Amino acid sequence: MVPPHMPILILRNLLTAQNPLRTSVIIEFENKCSFSLIHPTKYCASGKDVDPPSSTISPGGINTAKFEGGNGTKGMLCYQIGESSGPENDRYYLLIMWKVKRFSQNKFYMCFYKSKEPSLSGNSKQKKSFYKSMKKMYEPSYDGIFLEGKKLRVGGTMSSNDSAKIKIFLENHKPPKKRLLRKIWSFLTKKFRKKKPDEI
Repeated sequence: MVPPHMPILILRNLLTAQNPLRTSVIIEFENKCSFSLIHPTKYCASGKDVDPPSSTISPGGINTAKFEGGNGTKGMLCYQIGESSGPENDRYYLLIMWKVKRFSQNKFYMCFYKSKEPSLSGNSKQKKSFYKSMKKMYEPSYDGIFLEGKKLRVGGTMSSNDSAKIKIFLENHKPPKKRLLRKIWSFLTKKFRKKKPDEI
């Protein structure tokens, strides 16, 4: 016979054992590039942050942020990539959006964003509007995304469980110089060009 207090103890243990009845997402950044990630801003369409993002992720650093919700969590996290640059004092941002919902497939978005104004600035209504506009612009991924810029490469993966984890990896990227590309193209065109009749 089951003691009458046993169901209460089981329920209490479930609720206190790392919140198994809640969905969550941990976003882990591993910064192997020479730029710092600074000035984070966030927006939660559902759920809340239980482990806020670090104010700065320096080169060589590993940092995490955690968001949690009862039936699900969705939102956006933005980091400015280094200091502003260019003749117009532009700022570049890394945007990560996610959706983790019970009995549904996890998905996330990741993109570079260029703006003079900080991402997700303003009141909650403006943040919500920006979040929705970014979701419409980009296709979601259910497992992995890879971005490549002029000086930076970013890869991201996401797990499929209710306690999801998004892993973001950043590294320096130096695209081939135009001169090198021209040499490669010249070599290929010479190698595979059609022979003239007098060359046969």
